[in-house]
Amino acid sequence: MENNPVAEVVWMVRGAWMTMALRAGCRLGVFDRLVEPDTPAGLAEATACDEGAMARFMTALATLGLLEERSDGTYIVTELGSTLTETHPSGVRSLALMQS
Repeated sequence: MENNPVAEVVWMVRGAWMTMALRAGCRLGVFDRLVEPDTPAGLAEATACDEGAMARFMTALATLGLLEERSDGTYIVTELGSTLTETHPSGVRSLALMQS
């Protein structure tokens, strides 16, 4: 961000967006459900969410490195995303929920 004030502010805005994405993923159980691969349609049905919104959300989480999109159209939690599961010993899921 070499002295680019616009890029610096955009980074700050995205920081809040990322935090809210972590919260939504935790609250919906996305990281726990995707220890096994699933499609956006399957996850939308399991969480009573809109399929299109879920597809966009899963793409966003994949962009953050929390999910991996596979060639067959399914997604699976990554090592990074697995730290946000209920059973991960770090407790970082609780931190994400508390701080958001």
